[in-house]
Amino acid sequence: MSTTTETLIERHRDMLEFERSWWKYQGVKD
Repeated sequence: MSTTTETLIERHRDMLEFERSWWKYQGVKD
């Protein structure tokens, strides 16, 4: 159970990191 939660949190963190870098890239692109 805890492993599943940890995996979800890890995935969520990766998604936030990806979104941040993507927006940064978009800003540089503009």
